[in-house]
Amino acid sequence: MRVLVLGGCGFIGSHIVDALVASGHQVCVYTRSGRNTDEFLSSVMYFQGDFCRAEGLDEALQGVDVVIHCLSATTPSRGDADYLVDINSNLVSTLHLLAKMEALNVKKLIYISSGGTVYGNPLTNPVTEETPASPICSYGIIKFAIENYLGLASRKWGLKATILRPSNVYGERQQLNTGQGLISTVIYNALCDKPLEIYGEGNAIRDFVYVRDVANLVVKTVGSDETGVYNVGSGRGMKVIETVNLIEKHLSFNVEKIYCPMRLFDVKAIVLGSKKAENIFGWSASTDINVGIENQIIWVKEQLGCFRKN
Repeated sequence: MRVLVLGGCGFIGSHIVDALVASGHQVCVYTRSGRNTDEFLSSVMYFQGDFCRAEGLDEALQGVDVVIHCLSATTPSRGDADYLVDINSNLVSTLHLLAKMEALNVKKLIYISSGGTVYGNPLTNPVTEETPASPICSYGIIKFAIENYLGLASRKWGLKATILRPSNVYGERQQLNTGQGLISTVIYNALCDKPLEIYGEGNAIRDFVYVRDVANLVVKTVGSDETGVYNVGSGRGMKVIETVNLIEKHLSFNVEKIYCPMRLFDVKAIVLGSKKAENIFGWSASTDINVGIENQIIWVKEQLGCFRKN
């Protein structure tokens, strides 16, 4: 099967590409121009362009059976800082993608949404796919808006859309020094002797899911005719401060902490129930968080060339 991964050189996308190649699929990647081509895989076809301008999308979509959309130009903090950028770079660009897919009769799309933000502050945890979406930040609002447009495209011209809502994804290749991803940020700041900002008292609850587990589910959806919305989480909630303490235990030293007021876009507690994915695809998050953290620490150290603390 010929699969196009939008954002296939990014954190989640690159792991999806690896899993697809290992499963024998013919893989294409659409990525921003100017990326280091030394990182490209010989078995993968790459198309470079600016998604916000739909550059090269027509060529990339030729002969494609499935599109996997894991591109996002913003984070929750950046989305709230500029709503128009969030709308234009993510929502509008995705609508252009859908128009091109309709024109080329490419009817299967797997969309990586955000289980960590689309539900907002739910009344109870864990949440299921039937829990009402009530995002409290622009990032989550845009993700949910895209989901709704996928539903519209399904009714209008027969798009077969599978929507995956991962919780807080962590693991190797997550960007460093961007503040995105708690586990990545803690490891990076600790190894670089930088203080860590903790919002509130660190009592916010998060559900962490390992990136390779997410990629494995994506591969299962590629080979399936099932559509719909699926949560992708561990089903286990951890307080932010508990997560920081666990990472410190693996590092064998502590990170300096600075406590800051809670931000308006921070969800208080989110844990995802993923029984639907388990029932339909036979999937569950199988990687123990201790194993995942160890893997990410090793990777970050390799990127930094930093082994002075161990």
